[in-house]
Amino acid sequence: MEVNHHSHIFVVLCWCCVWVITPTKIHTLTHTAIYKQFGDGICHPPHTAAGTLHVIEMMCARLPPTDPINFLKVAKEYWLNGIFEPFWRDWLCSDPSKLLLLEVLHHFYRFSFNHNLQWCIAVVGGKELDYCFTLTWTSIGYRSFDEGVSKLKQVMGHDHCAIQRYIIGIVAGAVPPQFLIVIHSLLDFCYLAQMPLFNETVLSKLDAALQSFHDNKEATIAMGVHSHFKIPKL
Repeated sequence: MEVNHHSHIFVVLCWCCVWVITPTKIHTLTHTAIYKQFGDGICHPPHTAAGTLHVIEMMCARLPPTDPINFLKVAKEYWLNGIFEPFWRDWLCSDPSKLLLLEVLHHFYRFSFNHNLQWCIAVVGGKELDYCFTLTWTSIGYRSFDEGVSKLKQVMGHDHCAIQRYIIGIVAGAVPPQFLIVIHSLLDFCYLAQMPLFNETVLSKLDAALQSFHDNKEATIAMGVHSHFKIPKL
């Protein structure tokens, strides 16, 4: 059987990133933004291998790793886990921001389910939204929701896609225009980000969709459905 060495290297690199840079709800693997900066509309610098190695050098100059307990305390100040000689230090293409690509199911589909849909449920009301979904006329091959969507749990990506298809038409007229723009902008971004090829036109549309979200996102707070935007995926 032929062994795909490239896929093995990819898995190893993923693990190396996880074991050196510790991701949490207040920090991300790919960019330097911390939780207070999530959703602020600023493109923060990416994590790079060179940047991480530089921080490790600073840590070692400040305190030798021969004192593991205190060295670990210093490492946590820089969101690292105490490894001072990562095995990938001489490797090429080891930047987390380039290596760890977005995963469609969780970064786009699940994001829309956890945020877009829940915001719409809070504004429109679960019973009303469910009723509208039960009335939706679906073509052959499209998912229908005969019992609504407010109580769905452990749904598949196919279900997430179906909800994305219908949600704008269902809530239009029942939510304030600015709130609708927020949902529309996020969906535009999710769809555009899945393009097989990118050119300047697509990138401009991505920027415009993201900027439209940031320009109108306060509408979700004004409606009382959300109190902050400290969401790592944003």
